[in-house]
Amino acid sequence: MTTNSKPVLRNHVLMSTRPDAQSFITERLQTRAVTAGETLFDHGDPIHHAIFPQSGVISMLSQSEGGKSVEQASIGNEGFLGFTYLMGGGSVPARAMVQISGEASWLTIADLEEAMTRFVCVRAALLRYSQALIIQLMETIACNGLHSAEQRIASWLLLADRRMQGRTFALTQDGLGRALGLRRATVSNICSDLQRAGAITYSRGHLAVVDRAGLRNHACSCHDRIEAGMIVPGVRDTLPI
Repeated sequence: MTTNSKPVLRNHVLMSTRPDAQSFITERLQTRAVTAGETLFDHGDPIHHAIFPQSGVISMLSQSEGGKSVEQASIGNEGFLGFTYLMGGGSVPARAMVQISGEASWLTIADLEEAMTRFVCVRAALLRYSQALIIQLMETIACNGLHSAEQRIASWLLLADRRMQGRTFALTQDGLGRALGLRRATVSNICSDLQRAGAITYSRGHLAVVDRAGLRNHACSCHDRIEAGMIVPGVRDTLPI
C-alpha cells in the first residue's frame, strides 16, 4: 500500500475534531488512492480498521444469493466506514465498494480506541456521523420502495455532486445501476433524460451536475433529509474536548 504519512485532511468527521485530536490521528493514518470498483470491505470481514474517505464516494452494498446488489448507504468525506464497531459489532455488515475514485485513510482500531479515550471530541464526532448514517439507512429503505428510478438516481447524483464539490467525476452506468438495483439500460435512459433537461452533462463516463436546482426537481424528498444530516466542516467548536 502506497501511503502518505501526513495527508491533507478533507474528511469532515476528522475536521470537526479539535486540532490536537486531528494531529494525533493524522500521524497514525495510512492514506492511499481508491479506485472505482475496488472492494474495501466485504460482508462478514472482521473490523481491523476504520476508513475515512478524503474524496470520492463509497457504496455499502447488500447482495442477494443470486448476485444482485442494492446500496444500503453511500459514504463520502462527510463520514467513515466502521460505525458498527462503535455499536459493539466486530464484523462488517455489508460490502464496501468504491463508486467514485478518490482517496481514503485507514486508522487501526487500536489507534481509534486510543483517540476516543484521549479526546472526547473524537467519540462525539463519530457518534454524530453514525446518527446521520442511520437516518440515511432508514431513508434508503423507504426510498427504494416508494420512489421512482429517476428520483433515486437524481438524489444519488445530488449527493455525489455535493461530495465532489461540483467537480466533474467519473461514474459508470453499471456501477450506478449496481448501487441502486437498476438495469444499465434504465440508468442510461434516465441519464439521457436528465441531460436533455439540462440538469447534467454525461459523456464518456464523466458526469457533471450543471443545474442543481433543476436536478433537485427530479429528486425525491429523501434527499433533503439525508443531506441535512451530513456533517460539515467548521463545527469543532460545538464539540466537547
